[in-house]
Amino acid sequence: MPYYALTKEISIMNATGSLMSLADANDLREDIKQRLFNVAELIRFRLSRGDSIPQAIRGMHAEMWEVRLQFHASDSGQGALEELPELLSRSDELAPQVQYVFEVHGLVAAGLTKKREQAGVAKNVQSLPDFDFPYYIVQELGKLPNAQFRYLQAFIDSAINIDFGMLILRTHRLQRIENLDIPEFIRFFRQSAEAFAAYALLLDLWEVDDPYSSQTIRNIMIMRSAVGKDTIGRQSILPDQLKKLLLNEV
Repeated sequence: MPYYALTKEISIMNATGSLMSLADANDLREDIKQRLFNVAELIRFRLSRGDSIPQAIRGMHAEMWEVRLQFHASDSGQGALEELPELLSRSDELAPQVQYVFEVHGLVAAGLTKKREQAGVAKNVQSLPDFDFPYYIVQELGKLPNAQFRYLQAFIDSAINIDFGMLILRTHRLQRIENLDIPEFIRFFRQSAEAFAAYALLLDLWEVDDPYSSQTIRNIMIMRSAVGKDTIGRQSILPDQLKKLLLNEV
């Protein structure tokens, strides 16, 4: 069973974008709102003093990962999903970037669904144990010799970077962030989405039928080529092997 069987636990993109951009949705739990607010305020402070986006989010991936896990362990978020069309219909200067990110995510989500249907693993996916491991384990994955583990770590980080992008976007729309470098933000936001899709390809979560079918697909394939230099001779890691490794059973 390839890596896409793990996405029930580790790919939390189905609601993440709307969660991070609509953190004030009525049904979002107050503790999750507060954590998002704290992250947003620290990012605002760092950006306002002139930090770059990588500097502004440095050291905060663990907190965002915990928010993701907390969100998916709760019943929150349906209101955020219902407000998603309003988010995508905004007509400000950043609206095309939001649409692009969700276009990329839509490609991955559709490809993942197709993979599951072809392999007939839907029931197995639902029965997998929760991989609610802390972020330090995510970081450790990137140190392992197998390329698939490094791709998994980068895949998760790319998804979290999209969260940061949505959170910065929401914060800037509500109250303009001083010194926010808009061109830098656009590059960060788009490249995070492209990296998410590229690492998903490397993890066999989805496939591209025609690499020249659109500019978006071409962008993803370019990113895949850039980040997938060590794919030759790679050995796939099965979900049960990953679970044993995380639980120190091997």
